Amino acid sequence: MAAKHGLLLVGIGMGDIHSMTTSALNAVQNADLRILESYTAKWNDDDILKLKETVGEFEYALRPDIENPDKILAQCQEKSVAVMVIGDPMQATTHVDLLLRAEELEIPYKVYHGISITNLATGISGLSNYRFGRPTTLTYAYGGWIATSPLEVISVNLQLNLHTLVLFDLDPTGLGTGNMQPMLPIDARKVMYQMLEKWQEDSLQEIEEVVDSSFNFKQHSMKQLPENLSQLPVVVCTDLGTTNQSLWRGILGSIEKAPVGNMHCMIIPSRLSEIEEKALNKWAKE
Repeated sequence: MAAKHGLLLVGIGMGDIHSMTTSALNAVQNADLRILESYTAKWNDDDILKLKETVGEFEYALRPDIENPDKILAQCQEKSVAVMVIGDPMQATTHVDLLLRAEELEIPYKVYHGISITNLATGISGLSNYRFGRPTTLTYAYGGWIATSPLEVISVNLQLNLHTLVLFDLDPTGLGTGNMQPMLPIDARKVMYQMLEKWQEDSLQEIEEVVDSSFNFKQHSMKQLPENLSQLPVVVCTDLGTTNQSLWRGILGSIEKAPVGNMHCMIIPSRLSEIEEKALNKWAKE
């Protein structure tokens, strides 16, 4: 970016500073102002300290700062501002919107892509990338409400013989304003049980009210799940992109055996090919 002011949207990769590209590192070091977006993913405190020692001091941005970016964009009109995002910045709609707003204001911008959880999880597991369906995110229950759509995504993917990457929520409040508590594997199991219970309650109500083609499709897809959800095969990914990364293979009902780390996600595998089976047997602990 030739201009001396503007927006640098920088993916800093997963796990630690060693996953940053050289161009991303240089861009952040040379920026006038550095901001770490800190609500879509999380590094541990030691790696945050190393990042600060390497690139210089930076501010923190939470969800409201990115969704209502007037302050950031005003700063971009006067200086070069590097907004650092863990993973790849273009994986989130809010970051796409940020770039579009910058363009509307004729603010120069440049994107530095980073290693994301989507390619790390598929790559490290040995499962074929082209056999992954739509990803989904398990969210905490807010009040008495819980989303059931993740369970529907998983079931539809299973019906299509596709694997599912399941990301875990970081924010029990849903506000993105701090006090992040990344979901643990045992939390994910509890959430999935809650989703199934809610889905069954909603299904009974829908049967009484109306039955349409989309409802019938969902009902048929849900039959792809084990009758006892605790028997659902899962692959838990822990701290991908770090020296402590690990894979654990088992069933949902035994997920407490999976290693506990800083950040987790999981894969719901569909029917495995011979190569995929060998890869998981080799690289995932049981």
